[in-house]
Amino acid sequence: MGTTALVRDYRGSVLSLGNLDLGGILRVATGQGLPFLGNVDEYDDTVFNRHQLRLVADELEQIARTSPGLERGLHELKEMVELVAERPHRYLVFNGD
Repeated sequence: MGTTALVRDYRGSVLSLGNLDLGGILRVATGQGLPFLGNVDEYDDTVFNRHQLRLVADELEQIARTSPGLERGLHELKEMVELVAERPHRYLVFNGD
């Protein structure tokens, strides 16, 4: 199945569920040595709060500039980052398989 992403709130309610396997994006992030996306655990959950997502958004932009062909997944992740940023107590969760 691979790694997927979702947005949840502090109660655990899922606000958005990604429908793409993000393995390609995460492999690029690892290869570029990105500190946040490059260290997402492919076998467990990795959770980012809205303050950390400022840096994750920068990493997404870097991947977009250097790695054509990942636009669809990057666009979906950017939308999820924006949803988390709208309110406190929301999280971007990468669910490893």
